[in-house]
Amino acid sequence: MFAAAGQIPRLMEEFEAECLAKYTPLLSSHPDIPLALAETHTELLLIHPFREGNGRTARLLAKLMAGQIGVDISGFDVLVERQRENYFAAVRAGLDRNYTPMRNLFSATINGSGP
Repeated sequence: MFAAAGQIPRLMEEFEAECLAKYTPLLSSHPDIPLALAETHTELLLIHPFREGNGRTARLLAKLMAGQIGVDISGFDVLVERQRENYFAAVRAGLDRNYTPMRNLFSATINGSGP
């Protein structure tokens, strides 16, 4: 289940305060870049603020964050297509604030071991 429409403004404010303020701009000195991308990506997806395009928007945000530090994650889109079930499982894990599965997907993309 995604957030009820009436909850989206509050959830987006929380997202900005708890996630965007923490991870943007993303710095190359951050100790766990894949985790920063994973948490931000997953939390935006779980809010599901748009009628269409939530996944594309969340992936674009991750690409922009990675681009701030010169990290190419363009392969993430391909990984999502090829590992769709793993991706959806990672999103579901985020419901419990378990970002490790999504972190692993971003890490694989960054390290070139995915898709």
